[in-house]
Amino acid sequence: MRAIRCLGELGDTKASATVVAALDDKNPEVRAYAAGALGIKDAKPRLREILKQSIGRETLAAMGALCQMKDTDSIPIIVGHLNTENEVITQHMMQGLIELEAESEIQRLKEQGNPRVRTLAEWALKKLEKRKNPPTKPSTATE
Repeated sequence: MRAIRCLGELGDTKASATVVAALDDKNPEVRAYAAGALGIKDAKPRLREILKQSIGRETLAAMGALCQMKDTDSIPIIVGHLNTENEVITQHMMQGLIELEAESEIQRLKEQGNPRVRTLAEWALKKLEKRKNPPTKPSTATE
C-alpha cells in the first residue's frame, strides 16, 4: 500500500498510470489507497465512478482525492450519498462539500426533508462562514 502512495506522490506520468490501473484492482483496500494517492487530472473520471458505485473506504478516499483536486463536477455525486443510512459516510460527504466550498448546494440541502441532512447542512454553513470570516484575536495591550 505504501508503494501505491509513493507512486502517486511521484507525479510521474508512468507512475500515475500504474496508480490509475490500481483503481481497478479486485481488492477494495488497494482501490482505496490508489484513490487516495491520486492527484492527477486523468484520474478524475475514474474517481467519480468509484464515488458513484461504492460505499466505504474507497468512496471516502475517492472523494478526498476529488476534493483535493477541487473537482466541483463531483458535487452532485457527493450530494447523492447524503441520504445513506451510514452516518459516517454522510458526515464525510458533507465535509467534502465544505472542502469544495459548495455553499449554494449546502444552502439548498438545508431546506431538504431529511432532518439529519438539514442539521449537517446548518453545521456546514457555519463552518464555511468561519472560513470566510475567521474570528479575529483581540489585540493584547502590552505595557
